[in-house]
Amino acid sequence: DDGVSIKAYDVVGVGPAPCSNVTIRRTNVVSRNICVGAATEGGVSDILFEDVSVGDPDTVTSPWAIKFKVSTGHLRNITFRRLQIGRIGDTPWMYPNNAPGDAFHVDIRPPANATRSPPTIEGLTFEDISVVAVTSVGHISGPPTGVQNLTLRNITVQSAGNGWGGC
Repeated sequence: DDGVSIKAYDVVGVGPAPCSNVTIRRTNVVSRNICVGAATEGGVSDILFEDVSVGDPDTVTSPWAIKFKVSTGHLRNITFRRLQIGRIGDTPWMYPNNAPGDAFHVDIRPPANATRSPPTIEGLTFEDISVVAVTSVGHISGPPTGVQNLTLRNITVQSAGNGWGGC
């Protein structure tokens, strides 16, 4: 499944189990991607990915590079710094046709349980990132207030495919 996955559960009988103060450095994710979610109900904060490579520069190994799947919880202060992203797109084993192909894929969905407050991401930073090739640079879906304080700084894409996928 995901190469690296950050999760924060709401443990039955115990309560929220937040995920915070995590640093991942000097890591090579060869297959799949980095994912935050789908379990985020406990809250995710102060996460740093630094000097990480995702994928391969010559061969497509993932349908997306960085993926957020969020339907509950509050996420804050998540930074991706000095990343190298290879070729992202259709893979023979998953999404052989029409893969999302996003370098940055942020999907915020309403909570399944109507009593929970809508999820939010605050303080999301992508900086000093180099991308070889993608179908789409990125895609953000969700409510207009779902992502606050988004920073994209010094991102280089050699082959941007369809450009930015949308918001």
